[in-house]
Amino acid sequence: MLYRLLFVCLAVSTATAETAKIKPPTKVVAKAVYTKSPIKFDGKLDDPAWKTAPGYTFHAQIAENKIRQNGIIKFLWNDKYLYIGAELDDDDLVQNDLKDQQHHYRSGDVLEVFIRQPGDTLYWELYSTPAGNRTSFLILGGRSMIGGDKDIVMKGLKVASVMDGTLNNWHDKDKKWTTEMIVPISELALKGGKIKPGEVWRFFVTRINFTRYYRFREVSCVADYSPKIITAHHGQDYWGRLVFVKKASAPVKLK
Repeated sequence: MLYRLLFVCLAVSTATAETAKIKPPTKVVAKAVYTKSPIKFDGKLDDPAWKTAPGYTFHAQIAENKIRQNGIIKFLWNDKYLYIGAELDDDDLVQNDLKDQQHHYRSGDVLEVFIRQPGDTLYWELYSTPAGNRTSFLILGGRSMIGGDKDIVMKGLKVASVMDGTLNNWHDKDKKWTTEMIVPISELALKGGKIKPGEVWRFFVTRINFTRYYRFREVSCVADYSPKIITAHHGQDYWGRLVFVKKASAPVKLK
């Protein structure tokens, strides 16, 4: 996404999506916790494995600012997949493009995950919507999409979402949506190889929230904290660190 946006940062939280008004850390370090068995994939985040993963909340980049609707995001992994799960408060569920492989941020609510393998310049941009649609873009370091919008698609990417409310109905008030993404490591790791415990990747999470109750759509994100306004999601200097661990209690060592 190349237009100007006010980004937000994340803080670690064990609370639900309605909580966590805490000052974001200077550096974001998130943990992806190992799960031996595949998760129950239904978009509900009710698999027991999710309880082992810490939840991370969205925050305004400028510490004094607040976002009106928050959420949590979690990460799990095994030898084959990275699992991404999110619970997002949302009083007006909006998404007018119900097809895969679209620029969904133009048409409604979307969760975006940017992720890069260490030592690489290419990275993936992955989308999930309340309706369960998915998009994947492979991005060059210069922010150009390889092959245009539709030629390079992540094979095996899966998305499932559940809405607590009604989509595209501005007459009622909704509550939230949850989503799960299954990301094949064979596709994610562009340089090849298996993920090892302790490995550190770079990542960035953005949420675009359309609603009839605000004058403007709300943009929030998971990124390194800075007192300045950042104008592009693709500024990798502000990406957080995603550490792959066997257990949530494992200590993290950053180089």
